[in-house]
Amino acid sequence: MAGVFGSSGRRTNPLGAISLVTGLVAALASAVLWIYRVQPNSKILGQYSAEVAAGGQLADQLVALAAILGLMAVLSSIMTSSSGEGGGSYFMGLVLGLVGLSYPLLDWLNVMSEPLRPSIL
Repeated sequence: MAGVFGSSGRRTNPLGAISLVTGLVAALASAVLWIYRVQPNSKILGQYSAEVAAGGQLADQLVALAAILGLMAVLSSIMTSSSGEGGGSYFMGLVLGLVGLSYPLLDWLNVMSEPLRPSIL
């Protein structure tokens, strides 16, 4: 009976999982926005590509999603790392959260004023 209800020695880390998932979604949203900033003619979103490339409502929603989830990932990573548990999930959540915050922060600070063009120096 003790084997059924006993611990297997594994501990769960829900904040680490939240950090990892929110960081991954934020990084994906930010990556889509970076793709359309560098290559506005991209068609990865199909029929919604023109709206994102033109900076429409969907682009604003993706920026907000990346910012909110990126901030959640960073904060939950900090909380996870301060508790002493978490292994590598808090580090990955932190890195993905920062990647997710890259586009919204640069956009809100007006660092990017025109479409970026890849070029060789």
